[in-house]
Amino acid sequence: MKLKLFLSSILVCLLSACGAEDESEPTFLEGSWLEQDCYDTNDALTEYGQSTFQYSGNKVTIYNHVYSTNDCSGDPILEARFDGSIALGEDKILSSGDTVTQYTITVNTATQTALTQAKADALSSDENCGINDWEKDVVKSVYECKFGSEPNVLKEIAKVDGDDLYRGDYESKDSTGYSTALDLNNPFSKQ
Repeated sequence: MKLKLFLSSILVCLLSACGAEDESEPTFLEGSWLEQDCYDTNDALTEYGQSTFQYSGNKVTIYNHVYSTNDCSGDPILEARFDGSIALGEDKILSSGDTVTQYTITVNTATQTALTQAKADALSSDENCGINDWEKDVVKSVYECKFGSEPNVLKEIAKVDGDDLYRGDYESKDSTGYSTALDLNNPFSKQ
């Protein structure tokens, strides 16, 4: 009887993770956030990008969509996808008076997908990431090409104001690698 009770206790503990914190708890970043800016992605000014960050608990997926139109309208020609996890850090008060939350993103996977045949042909011709056989709608892993073999950890700051997410300005970093100002010119809108 004692053995049965002991084994039952172990099973209950394993199924409940022995009181471990639920990593899927929503954070203040929860949801999908679309970048309002449409930016140039190449020197020829023929391709333009827009990012979406999707947060769910401690998971994040970042989509960078590339368009042939300067307002990022229509169908994208390329999708870059980065999957990873986040870890929330401390709240900090910036010199502007804004309170932000420091956090890290650890990127685990990076892929690219050509969404048109013309883009697949261009990527193959350029041997993008050393790959010369790009095909339309075929996902290719580009992690090592983009980040090497080590985990890629991004240090971020963020503030949510209503339906706008403000991220760090990459021009200003402190000695620990976190931004010291928010990019107020490029908010992300809650979707």
